[in-house]
Amino acid sequence: DEHGIPLPLELTSLRVAQEAFSYMRSESQPLTNTLVSHASFRDNTQHLLSSLWRPSSAGGEMMDVAEMANEFPDVFGELHEVEGVYAKLHHGDERNRTVCAMVSLTLLLQDRYDDFIAPQKTSTSLMPSTWRRWQSFIKW
Repeated sequence: DEHGIPLPLELTSLRVAQEAFSYMRSESQPLTNTLVSHASFRDNTQHLLSSLWRPSSAGGEMMDVAEMANEFPDVFGELHEVEGVYAKLHHGDERNRTVCAMVSLTLLLQDRYDDFIAPQKTSTSLMPSTWRRWQSFIKW
């Protein structure tokens, strides 16, 4: 909020939706869908999916975390840094959190604990026992 106190995710999402609605009502021209479906969209999607889910047993390497974060906007147009809805509403931080959540979920699904905790401080990183519980839940 305006006092620097972090809001719960539900309120933050509601605030973003309200700001988008207010913006659309205040503009002489409403916010339009200018997301362009590039000819390479299908190729980008195929590449992302095949890179994300390629089994390491097939001799392929898993996609690097930075590459993953860079490729998500090629497939999910709302995340585009210029044309995406987050950019148009000047919510770059929300966009970054969304990309981070997508990367985190992918790492969780791929059981990539070391990549998941890499940006965390060693003293406060996620405990392996918690990761194992998460994995148990995912596989359930």
